[in-house]
Amino acid sequence: MGRATKKVLLCGKFGPRYGSTLKKKYLSIMKALINKQLCSECGKRSIFRIQYSIWKCKKCEKVFSGGAYKLRYYNLKRSVVKIVNEKK
Repeated sequence: MGRATKKVLLCGKFGPRYGSTLKKKYLSIMKALINKQLCSECGKRSIFRIQYSIWKCKKCEKVFSGGAYKLRYYNLKRSVVKIVNEKK
């Protein structure tokens, strides 16, 4: 494991290899993975990634399926619309 540096943060482990644009893309993906996402159920920032496209909230134990690197609420929006339409 390489250590993170101040200038290139998580990409310091690559050293001079792979180019700056690929390192910037990698850095944006890794920041999205490390930061916790906002839960739409309980409103807390406590969603973390379990596996590829599977996310879980620590507070309300709700499991979501969404984007690979950042949670996207594609399926959740459809289910919320269905619930709202059923109530009417």
